[in-house]
Amino acid sequence: MTVFRLLVWRHVAGELPRTALTVGGVALGVAVYVAVATANVEIVRSFEQAVLGVAGRTTVQVFNATDSLGGFDERIIEPLSHAAGVHLATPVMDLTGIWRTEGSARGIVLPILGVDLLAESSFRDYRVVESGHRNSGSESDWERYLEPDTVFVGRRLAKRHGLALGSALTVNVGGRVRRLIVRGVLEGDGPARSTFEELAVMDIAAAQLLFDRLGRLDRIDLVTDPARPVEEVRRAVQALLPPELIAKRPQQRNAQIERMTRAFRLNVSILSVVALLVGLFLVYNTVSFAVLRRRREIGILRSLGLSSAGIAWLLLTEVVLVGIVGGVVGIGFGVALSNGVLQTLAATVSSLYYQSLVPPRLIWVSSDVLVQGLLIGIVVAVVGSLGPIREAVSVEPTQALAPGGYELVGTVRVATALTRAAAAFLLAGLAAWQDPVQGVPLFGYFAVFLVVLGFAWLSPVVIRSIAPCLRRVLPRQAGCLPRLAAAELERAPVRNAVAVSALMVGLALMIGVSVMIHSFRQTVDLWLDQTVKADLIVAPPTWLGDGPEWALPESVHQRLQGLPGVVAADSYRDVRMDYRDRPVRVVARDLLIHARHSRYLFLDGDSTTVLTDAVRGDRVIVSETFARQFSLRRGDRVALPTPHGPVELSIAGVF
Repeated sequence: MTVFRLLVWRHVAGELPRTALTVGGVALGVAVYVAVATANVEIVRSFEQAVLGVAGRTTVQVFNATDSLGGFDERIIEPLSHAAGVHLATPVMDLTGIWRTEGSARGIVLPILGVDLLAESSFRDYRVVESGHRNSGSESDWERYLEPDTVFVGRRLAKRHGLALGSALTVNVGGRVRRLIVRGVLEGDGPARSTFEELAVMDIAAAQLLFDRLGRLDRIDLVTDPARPVEEVRRAVQALLPPELIAKRPQQRNAQIERMTRAFRLNVSILSVVALLVGLFLVYNTVSFAVLRRRREIGILRSLGLSSAGIAWLLLTEVVLVGIVGGVVGIGFGVALSNGVLQTLAATVSSLYYQSLVPPRLIWVSSDVLVQGLLIGIVVAVVGSLGPIREAVSVEPTQALAPGGYELVGTVRVATALTRAAAAFLLAGLAAWQDPVQGVPLFGYFAVFLVVLGFAWLSPVVIRSIAPCLRRVLPRQAGCLPRLAAAELERAPVRNAVAVSALMVGLALMIGVSVMIHSFRQTVDLWLDQTVKADLIVAPPTWLGDGPEWALPESVHQRLQGLPGVVAADSYRDVRMDYRDRPVRVVARDLLIHARHSRYLFLDGDSTTVLTDAVRGDRVIVSETFARQFSLRRGDRVALPTPHGPVELSIAGVF
């Protein structure tokens, strides 16, 4: 312990800035990893609670294969309720309304759930709170609840907007403006607690009547017999459905969101690896400097009988402590950072897939993530120190005690460095041409790592070549300090190359991300300029939301076409569906207008020719992302689900 205190602790305490920089490098990588891992776990859990909370005890859901306007015929519920293995079946309407309030010019998006209130206790875990007391369930209460203009709002929603019993809501659903009266406040139990705090609930019969959807449903929720496998019942239900309807388990939607967020998690995880790489270089540099400063002390200890293994354990203990401190600091910073990552990811999921998702809040952090973060900090510190420790234990005591002996360490072997760098660049080139593995560019990431490694091996050679020139070009007026710095850079190129490599990785990441963002913006601007020629866009308030019921009446399109100064009015229809078990969007537009006024960037073919050809009834154009995701190209055929069954279309072009 005395040896550890003299050799390690005294130097750590005397070089706090350098030690703090090393700890910070390790902590940064750990923080990014912990933030991403924590946010990912929380967003998936929040989405699962939202889906399963609304689903309640539902085990199978029946809905349209596409976002078909108007839903489907409610008469299908009769045969489903008598299907083998189905215990209960209830109709559901998913509506999205615009609630006009005094403080909002555009209004507030209000998700509305239309359900059979008399059967809800068998499906979902929420209750109605009235005047601060639990609902008594009396006959008079139910009479009020079933009035056509009755709506129930979530507790959080009511509190945020000052709603009370008897408050009136003016809601626009699909162009139909209706006045609703709040007759109860919802409070969920279990997983449904947070979900129902942001929803409005109506009796389904009232919703059908008020919003002109008589006889139409958006979804049917089924509770299956616990004695029978759910998948077996789902297949039996699917056999009873027409082609435009599908039966799925609620958990399958959670699997979709995991696939959606995988790319985000992977990209940010790579950033955490880069940050850890910078930390690794910093650890290497710090331990190398420590070995250099303590070279004489290490020689004395070796002369007094301390073995090479003992020296290694002393230095390794110091490094492990740095890793532990860096891991702990990184965990704390990562947990704080995870709230921002969580809100960003939740906004993405909410806008792209599930608009009713309640913004999640970080309540707890998985112990697995904390342990992983701590282990990552220790591993990075240990790996970064292996080289300097090996150098420290390999030096003989006489060489360590000899004055100036340290100058002989770290000789640049130019041929070896160039060979290693060339091999790394060659392997990186080969890896860059490899195909992704299950959609993940693993070889691409490996190629980037090899490029970084190659430049790290080149750094000592470059420093040895540039440092003499730098020293000679410095003017005498610069003083002795810059000239001494250049001389020190030339005298220890190997040790200085580590610091240069750390700076190189950070600078390269910053430049790479900046170029990528700038390139992406330019690409989007070019795409908008060549494909979206519209000067004005007329759309409902939630045209960027996910409500299929939000569509403009056909009369609006006809009136716009007749306005003076309007050359063309392009109608737009956006439908969501599943293609090969993955969510996709199908867009319908007037391609003849685009053939005359737009210039699409097709991979193959002229824009006007391809768009004109696509107007034929059995043609479709697809995005490059869609084509890559499903390994398709021009001339291939895709089968898309429609209310009248699957329709096969030929790909006229890839843009």
